[in-house]
Amino acid sequence: MEDVKISIRSIIVYELIMIIGTIIMSSFIRISDNNLTQLISNFVIQLISSGYLAYIIKKFYKLENIGFSKINKDKLVWFVPYILILTPMLYKFIEGILKNISYFNSTTLISIILIFIGTVMAGFSEEIMFRGMLLNTLKGKIPLISAMIVSSLGFSFVPLAIILNNILPLAIFHTLWNFIIIASSTMEISISNV
Repeated sequence: MEDVKISIRSIIVYELIMIIGTIIMSSFIRISDNNLTQLISNFVIQLISSGYLAYIIKKFYKLENIGFSKINKDKLVWFVPYILILTPMLYKFIEGILKNISYFNSTTLISIILIFIGTVMAGFSEEIMFRGMLLNTLKGKIPLISAMIVSSLGFSFVPLAIILNNILPLAIFHTLWNFIIIASSTMEISISNV
């Protein structure tokens, strides 16, 4: 049960770092929507949270124990609906970038890079916490359905992680989803029709 306590404590500390970091940054910096300062602030907070999570993983876990085992390739068919959702979003996003590329400046490029790195850190961190650490530590201790329900309280589409036997495809989807949503909003690219 010690590994369950470690995963729950890690999730709580991660979330507290995010909350406290946001409160501190917002009290010191006048932040407006879609501002580079806000992106840098969010990036720093995410970097600290993800760094904490990396420390916990290195100290207490093996990668194969938190969802990075061999991918069950036969089960990747279950991932097709997510690809069908993501493909038109990605197309519309790239189309918007190409259409507006002449208006981009160095601030736009820095914003895109910060958003991409930040969403990679957030996507992987959240997948590791909920589907990696929590779900995988609970699976051996309580019935599988109960483990899925507990983990789902913190997150969604847990059954796919069990079917695939690996969280990497989910982390990539999560990252791309977050990146497209945040970057398109920041760059005022409309993907709402998708």
